[in-house]
Parts: sequence; C-alpha cells; structure tokens
Amino acid sequence: LTSVTTLIAVAIIYVAGGSGIRPFAFCLLVGILVGTYSSVAVAVMEVTAKHEIPHIFGFGATEKVNETFASDTDKYGYWSMKGWPTPAKLGNKYVDALEYYIEQGVFTPEAKTVAIYGEDTDWGRSFGAGAIELFEAAGWEVVSEEYFPLEQTEFYPFLNKLKDLNPAVIAGTSTAPPSITALIKQADEVGL
Repeated sequence: LTSVTTLIAVAIIYVAGGSGIRPFAFCLLVGILVGTYSSVAVAVMEVTAKHEIPHIFGFGATEKVNETFASDTDKYGYWSMKGWPTPAKLGNKYVDALEYYIEQGVFTPEAKTVAIYGEDTDWGRSFGAGAIELFEAAGWEVVSEEYFPLEQTEFYPFLNKLKDLNPAVIAGTSTAPPSITALIKQADEVGL
C-alpha cells in the first residue's frame, strides 16, 4: 500500500512537474518499482518453490534473487529468467559518468572518496554492495557504508558524520519518499 500511494504521488510530480523535476521524478519511479518488486520477488521464490510453480520471468533486481537461486538450484530451478540485472549493472554508468567528468576536468575532487548509504532492505544492501564494487574498481575509496530502516526520517547524526568525512561523492538508494526527502532536506541544512 505504501509503495502504491508513493508511486501515485511521484507519478503526479512526474506528469505535472516542470522539466527540471521530471528526470528526478523518473528516477524515483524506477526506484519505487524496482525496490518494491525486488522484495516481492524474494518472498515469492519460497511460495513458488513450495508449490512447484514455474516462474518464467522474474523482475527482482536485488542480488538476493541470484543468491537464493544459486543456494539450491534443484529447489529454485523453476526460476527460468530474471528481468532486471543485478544492482551493480544498474549503477555502472554512474561511476563511468563521474570518471568521464574527472578526465574532462569538469569535476575535480580533492580525493576519489565515496560514502554509500541505503535503505536496510535486500534492494538497498544489494545496491550498496554493487556501488562499492564499481567505485573500488575505478580506484575510489569507500569512507562510509550505512543502511537505515525504511521509515527513518532523522538523518542529522549520519549527515554530520559525512560532513566530517567530506567524501567527494555520496551515493545511495531509497524507495521510501519520506526517508529520501528528509535526507535531502537535512543534508542541505547541515551544508552538504
């Protein structure tokens, strides 16, 4: 229910918002759809395995789907195809873009440091692990990795820690609009 009401609100922002907000709203729409379905995909794996129901095309993006399948291929062998790639594959262009703009001299960080955050779900942790892998492969240092409950809206201690660490990039994900809007508002208030 939360995902549906959030999806409706963000869809309205996407349709009624100006050209400046549309790309951001689109990213939120994708995040809500992927994050919501990833949790459902993991849960449905047990039910469909129990009743031997073929699952032809799953859309869960979380790495947990792959891990569960690999843990017992006989039990989960009904899972024939996965529609979304793993989070690391969803995020690879972000790091590529940062590297491009560093090479072009447009973005000149003092050090290639990154702080990773995310919701404490399969999706959030899979995205965080994928982002860390991508950043480290490009020579970045991860200075922080933190996950928070979906309902969290108080981020001042986390943000003050980030302010002290001074990472060049803060990267993460959340499918909960109250959390992400609070995080963005509070980041602005602490000067990030």
